[in-house]
Amino acid sequence: MSQELKRILLIEPEPVLAEVTAFRLALHGYAVETVGTAEDALCKAAEVPFDMILMDLELPGMSGTGLLEELSSDEATSDIPVMVLSVDADLDQVQKVVSLGAVDFLVVPFDPEALEEKVAKHVYPATAKTTKQQHEAVGN
Repeated sequence: MSQELKRILLIEPEPVLAEVTAFRLALHGYAVETVGTAEDALCKAAEVPFDMILMDLELPGMSGTGLLEELSSDEATSDIPVMVLSVDADLDQVQKVVSLGAVDFLVVPFDPEALEEKVAKHVYPATAKTTKQQHEAVGN
């Protein structure tokens, strides 16, 4: 029996960071789709059901906080866990994105293992550690 891959939407305007992050997550068995703008993210999220959204706060056009507000207030996306990736580690910024609905925050540049652990924690919330180990065994 094949296990369906967990789907992650990565919203990252920097192509190299998007490619490296998506590649790293794909190595661990996630299906990752990347977009570079908030507008593209809203369109993609309306089309495809995602298990998690990873997003940068620095986006062209709509701000990352604006996107987070949109995702949190839309019935179709409000239940999807959103993790913010940002170079701004200011406590006020972290508190603001959490108050807008983000479930986690990761400072860029980040340790790839920290990313993997945080993603697994939110994609597999009931049994994060056990399921992550099983997931890695299937993915490798």
